[in-house]
Amino acid sequence: MAKSLQNQLRTDMELAKNNPTVETLTFDLQKTLPLPRIPTNIVFYKRQLWVYNLGIHTGSKDEAHCNVWVEGEAGRGAQEVGSCLIKHITERLDDNVKFLILWSDSCGGQNRNIKLILMLKAMLNEHPSLDQINIKFLESGHSFLPNDTDFGKIECALKRQQRLYTPDDYIHVMKTCKKTNPMHVHRMKNEDFLSSLKLEKNIINRKKTVDGEKVSWLHTKEIMIKKDEMFKIYMKTDLNEEFKVVDIKKNVRGRQYFITKALMEPLWPTGKPVPDAKLKDLKSMLHLIPQDSHDFYVKLTGNEDTEDDIDGFSGQPDFELETDLD
Repeated sequence: MAKSLQNQLRTDMELAKNNPTVETLTFDLQKTLPLPRIPTNIVFYKRQLWVYNLGIHTGSKDEAHCNVWVEGEAGRGAQEVGSCLIKHITERLDDNVKFLILWSDSCGGQNRNIKLILMLKAMLNEHPSLDQINIKFLESGHSFLPNDTDFGKIECALKRQQRLYTPDDYIHVMKTCKKTNPMHVHRMKNEDFLSSLKLEKNIINRKKTVDGEKVSWLHTKEIMIKKDEMFKIYMKTDLNEEFKVVDIKKNVRGRQYFITKALMEPLWPTGKPVPDAKLKDLKSMLHLIPQDSHDFYVKLTGNEDTEDDIDGFSGQPDFELETDLD
């Protein structure tokens, strides 16, 4: 299965190079990057701020894109991933692309859940050229995405950088880590992060297909959504099988529901506060940080109710965790 999926990924990347109506994008979150990055034992005992990077690699042009934000601006859940994809597709997709293929790995629930699919649907329904999006998933632990090569270049360059104090320092490393075909780095802003909450209220997240079969997000290998079918999600657990159809339309007499981009409000309009304890640790390290970088840390806001970012998530994930026992 893993080898077959990897071969399909290569085929889809080539298709994007040769067919102007098709684009293939791979996407993945890089492992969290700490701030400040200082060669001292003091940092080891302190809570650091995380920098996030959602990498997107294009099949048509073989370009690496980095979408960067920090823990004090947003988390790294399904809605943040969806927001990065929407920004890329809306701003950087060629006008003649009708069919979009997305590839990611199966690690974590950020890439394979109703929130992400609804956000993509809302964008698709209003996109000027796109007709269809297919989202495909490699086998967890047996996958290799072009993003892994991109992240490897960044990690290699970071080995030569002992001191990094702000997100701009990481962005400089990303921009300069490749001399040929350099990476495109995009700084995400508060207004770029969108919420799927109102979209979820306009649908029924059905757990069965129209034929009565149980839906398993955990085992899904491909999802297809179409512009002309607003409330249908096509899913398959094997790339060689037929799609199973899930109808998410709400049937309420006298009311009509839609999935539109206008329903996606800002997810973190004033930023996402960091835990008070972490903010205290960060400010205790200001004497190790150059004066011209202090302003970044001083502007961070804290909240005692915010849980620390452990394993990349602040508090509860914004997606359902599914196990083989479900």
